[in-house]
Amino acid sequence: MVYEKLGKFEVLKYDKWLSEILNRDAYCLNFRQDYMEILMDENSKEFIDFNRYLSESPIFIYCKIPALNITIIKFLESRGFNLVDTNVTFEKNINKNRYALNDKSIRLANSADCEKVVLLANGAFHFSRFHLDPLIPKDLADKIKGEWANNYFLGKRGDKMFIKIVNDQIVGFLQLLKDANNVVIIDLIAVDKNHRRDNIACDLIAYAELEYRHSQVIRTGTQVANIPSIKLYEKLGFRLVDSQYIFHYHN
Repeated sequence: MVYEKLGKFEVLKYDKWLSEILNRDAYCLNFRQDYMEILMDENSKEFIDFNRYLSESPIFIYCKIPALNITIIKFLESRGFNLVDTNVTFEKNINKNRYALNDKSIRLANSADCEKVVLLANGAFHFSRFHLDPLIPKDLADKIKGEWANNYFLGKRGDKMFIKIVNDQIVGFLQLLKDANNVVIIDLIAVDKNHRRDNIACDLIAYAELEYRHSQVIRTGTQVANIPSIKLYEKLGFRLVDSQYIFHYHN
């Protein structure tokens, strides 16, 4: 296992969950301007150690970099990191005047839903950073999303999950988080391919706004290549607030 620290700076954070799925050590490169400036100094111990760690095999490292940090981006590319995604973040104020939804087809997920939700997640994503990375097989990228949803049922991730039922079948789900500032975050949302013109995602997000009406803001992220999602969020009143480049390193 690669060390989690370079000198006294916590640059690499071990991702145990992703390591187990990928069957190799996986790390998140922690972006902080002061960390990165030291890491880019060719005379620093951190620079030397970092390059040595990059030679470890097999290893996977990912990082999110603000889109304006061109110097850091060039540094990462020079070390063999590849751009796989541009992530865009959207926010909207929660509609506190939303009327009660008389939609009995949406409810809170329970343990009995796990298998069907995971199956839906396994085949619903095409634009995630794992799916866009040509070095990650599609079946493995699908598995990552399935296990991501499964973490909700294991109590490892997520505040709430809502599911949409049509003809006794789960056709969509919405997994949500809350951060330290009480911001509601859409962590994962998926709709069955046969129901993507049925406003399922709109219904789920509207339901979430009602359930979280005591919060102020709801936030979501998607890929710049995912035009359908961007159109959906803009239709619902979300506005673009941030963008980040996503880099992957494989060895």
